[in-house]
Amino acid sequence: MTPLHPSLSKRIEEVRNDPLYAGRAGLSSKLAFFDGGNEGNRLILAEEAASASPSGASLRIIGQISRGDHFLQPTGTYMPAHKSKDEDDVTKAKLRFHLHRPRDFGDVSDEYDTFLANLALIHEEDVGKPTQKPKSIHRPSDNVKGITVLHQLVIPREDEDDVDDGDSQYETSSDHGSDAAAMINSTDCTSFRSLLGLAWPWIASFINLTRSAVAFRSPFSFEGWPVKPDSEWRKELDSVKETHDIYPMQAFGRDGELIHPSNYAKKLPGAIVDLSFTIIHYDFDKSSRMCLYLTKLRVLVAPQPLPGSVRSTKNGIIRK
Repeated sequence: MTPLHPSLSKRIEEVRNDPLYAGRAGLSSKLAFFDGGNEGNRLILAEEAASASPSGASLRIIGQISRGDHFLQPTGTYMPAHKSKDEDDVTKAKLRFHLHRPRDFGDVSDEYDTFLANLALIHEEDVGKPTQKPKSIHRPSDNVKGITVLHQLVIPREDEDDVDDGDSQYETSSDHGSDAAAMINSTDCTSFRSLLGLAWPWIASFINLTRSAVAFRSPFSFEGWPVKPDSEWRKELDSVKETHDIYPMQAFGRDGELIHPSNYAKKLPGAIVDLSFTIIHYDFDKSSRMCLYLTKLRVLVAPQPLPGSVRSTKNGIIRK
């Protein structure tokens, strides 16, 4: 293992010392799920299980974002060239990436395996007693692809009356103002797309969405989308702008700067990150599916240029 820079070591230890670090053995005993029926069961702290309105639990893990298996372009998975497919509805545009075991990170690499075991245990404990017919079990982990992490780009807008009635629960401000919401709509959760609007209030409450945060997000509105989208993307966005909002990821670089959506594909694939996430478990009669939604991401180690890739330096463009 290559010795780590002291500042990086300090950041890693801060993550590992978090009580909800997902790489810690026995973590599942501290967690429970709040039963939401068809809306999905959301992850909470076990100590709040008796509460009528428990707050959500956010776990943390250190992992490496896949270089090749991701949808991190500014328009996410939206592909207007294939209008016959349901996935091409602009409101279903999503960001998705796979998280792998970080290499050469000592104990952190080993603890990633504990993280995988914790995910399985958390899921099993909420599935409950086996039914007469075995359920189809779906987890966000794959031996080859890694852990699927989701973020929904276009989210149904809350009614003004709902926001007015619930301001008190949203009064925690964000240091960076631009919060991210990760929703159910992914190819890994295809069967549950109709639940998107139902699950959104829970996620919004969990990340403390405020009116001030909405105002701060103005650079990411439909009118100021930070890239030059194709005409079809723009047309689709305009058709739903009265009912939906765009939410960038709450993704930050090594120095704490907010990563612009147009830089997701440049700065995130291959990066080793501190990932905060929550879980929603959809437990139905015939199937049980657990999905991971990003709540915050912080780059710990920037991705290394691939062999032969072009890199800009103060001396000009070079090929590494």
